[in-house]
Amino acid sequence: MARLAAERSYDAVLVLSPFCTGVRAPVLQLLYDLYPLKYPRILPLTYAADREYWVMYTGAIIRALVARRCRTVIAISEDTASDIRKLRLNHRTEVVIAHLGSSVSTRESQELISTEVAELSTGRFLLYVGAFNVQKNVRQVVRAFETLSHRHPDLELVLVGQENWPQIHHFTSLVKKPKVHVLSGCSDSELATLYGSCCCFLYLSRYEGFGLPVLEAMSCGAPVVVSTGGALPEVVGPAGYVVPPDRVASIVEAVEAALEPSTNAMLRAQSRRRSADFSWHTMADIIATGLVDAANDPRR
Repeated sequence: MARLAAERSYDAVLVLSPFCTGVRAPVLQLLYDLYPLKYPRILPLTYAADREYWVMYTGAIIRALVARRCRTVIAISEDTASDIRKLRLNHRTEVVIAHLGSSVSTRESQELISTEVAELSTGRFLLYVGAFNVQKNVRQVVRAFETLSHRHPDLELVLVGQENWPQIHHFTSLVKKPKVHVLSGCSDSELATLYGSCCCFLYLSRYEGFGLPVLEAMSCGAPVVVSTGGALPEVVGPAGYVVPPDRVASIVEAVEAALEPSTNAMLRAQSRRRSADFSWHTMADIIATGLVDAANDPRR
């Protein structure tokens, strides 16, 4: 793709990959985040001995270097845009924010779902959806649940996702606890069912360039408790609770507040209202406008 873009005559080029050098047309790069550059702060030092650490870190540096030369960098959040602006960009480079949207809604929950998901959705449970790794801070989700389960014996925890790097040591033993359910994957209709049925959605990541599962949960009316990591407060706004990612007492306090019936109902309504501010159509319009502006720029 990079070779073709360099050889052919285009008015403007939108890229996700940083490998777009040599393109004569104005280049717009869609940049989700530069989170590997934050590894020294968000990961224990022991992970620096892992080859994957440096592969990810080097890839982020390449994306940062390419962003400095692009005509426009499209960031998926203000938090990511803030990181991009610190890169000593070319004075002609424009940074534009285009938030993601949600494709998951409770309308899909009426479609075919598994027996396991159907049974879980009838109980009281907390929900997490995402990768199982150190950065996502799943360990704190489980720890908070352990405290909450003593106070609320009927409460369960559902974790949806798969393990990836950086691995959580002894993950299997961590989640082999009473009332903890791990689902390796779910369809959109199953996710919609879980989002809409959960008592509270937990997302305590140490860093997120956006946090799409949070928006999906809100679009299905789930009360949300998120961490202060990256763009999560920006996405949630006033619709949910924001807590420090490693302070279990604060997490438990926020979840207990969200479980209170009248507060729970209020948070569900706020989540739906907040999620309406995000749209794939809006994102597409922003990108399309950027392409047209770049193509018509007399300085190209």
